[in-house]
Amino acid sequence: MNIRNFDLNLLVIFKDLFNTLSVSQTATNLGLSQPAVSHALNRLRDSLNDELFIRTARTFIPTDKAIQLGSFLETYLNELESNLFEQEGWDSHNSSKEFRVSGTAFDSFMWVPKLMESLVESAPRLKVTMKGIVLEDFLDRMIRGEIDLSFAGNLDEINNFSIETLGTHDFCIIASKSNSQYKKKISLKQYLKAGHVLYTPTEKPGSDIDNYLSSIGESRNILVKTSYLNSIPRLVEKRNMLSMVPLAYGKTVAKYFDLKLYDVPFEVSPFKHQMVWHKSRQNSSSHKWLRDYIRDSYWDFIQEVS
Repeated sequence: MNIRNFDLNLLVIFKDLFNTLSVSQTATNLGLSQPAVSHALNRLRDSLNDELFIRTARTFIPTDKAIQLGSFLETYLNELESNLFEQEGWDSHNSSKEFRVSGTAFDSFMWVPKLMESLVESAPRLKVTMKGIVLEDFLDRMIRGEIDLSFAGNLDEINNFSIETLGTHDFCIIASKSNSQYKKKISLKQYLKAGHVLYTPTEKPGSDIDNYLSSIGESRNILVKTSYLNSIPRLVEKRNMLSMVPLAYGKTVAKYFDLKLYDVPFEVSPFKHQMVWHKSRQNSSSHKWLRDYIRDSYWDFIQEVS
């Protein structure tokens, strides 16, 4: 079929269906009747010679062609809409736009609350939805337009994404004050002998620290692995274990738990705290404003936690 004979409005309906996997929800979102959405889906199936969505008892399952098309449309329809309709003089103070941001547990505890506090004053009508980062698919979610911007760490260059380092954070070791075996510092021997709590936000096995220890013929005794960052201080305090955390986080939780901070007994690279966005958002006036605001606010955050 020639694109001149294809109804491009069908792609708008497809894009919403791809996100909702629900005819009724898409009808509500687009102000259409359910029969109109069903008719549009049937036209798409005929035009593209593919089922696109397979109905199950509870939902639709997209076909491979639907997944391929959906990812493409999320990127380029959003970019087209942004370029066509967003004015350069975007008014942040009066806008009620919603930004969808994802980040790690470190972000949700340490950084994002401070960002929200200042945003409420500068742009009182703005809405921000904070989503927990799923490291295995957060890039795909930005491609699909589900996330506008994400905070992450230690990422290298990625095609079609912009990555900007906001700041760096050294690491420290936290230990219970009741643990009398550690004086002014923890030696490598003591570190290796101790039980450890490991923060594991991803299913990916291993860590940079354990890879380093393995390279020098050593290993540590990991007793607990947790994807819940804020469970670590209590475990360390009550169970006499050690945990390596960003220094800014260690200083903060030491105010509320009976903990001491120690230097890491070997060289470890600082944590690069980054913001990441898909390049389809690069020239959006509102997105530019958000990035600028984050940069300025992050400097204040660094000064506060240093």
